[in-house]
Amino acid sequence: MGEICKKFKQTRHPIFLVDQRGVTDGFCKLQRDFKRKRACEERASGICPDEPDELEQALEDITEMEQGQQEQLAVGERNKRLLIENERETAETLRKRAMERMGETRARENLEKEPKRRKCGGKTVEYLREKKEQEKKVREGELEQEKRDGFEAEER
Repeated sequence: MGEICKKFKQTRHPIFLVDQRGVTDGFCKLQRDFKRKRACEERASGICPDEPDELEQALEDITEMEQGQQEQLAVGERNKRLLIENERETAETLRKRAMERMGETRARENLEKEPKRRKCGGKTVEYLREKKEQEKKVREGELEQEKRDGFEAEER
């Protein structure tokens, strides 16, 4: 805005006596009028708005950038609020734990732990079945070997 003031002051033909505040006020008025005009055009049905000129296009770009900045600020504020809330909850739980008695601490820890369960016998039964099948295969192999040996002995 300061550069705009300097440029207006340097012009000779229409003499401008402007300061920072005057430029800001003038811009705010232009932007407010543009937003009103755009809202009216959006509400009106059946009309085709004129193509935006250079000034309207610049105001539209500036308005979009401002909206983007406002959305980013809102997201940042929301994240900051969530972070503060999480920190507050963590601090509160730590304070409660620090103020507990030893008996209460043990009781809480016992509740937090999962109860021990006995291992089911399914795995043991499965292991025994596999072992029995392996022994059966080995015995069948031994029997076949004995039969072969017996046939070979008879043939001689």
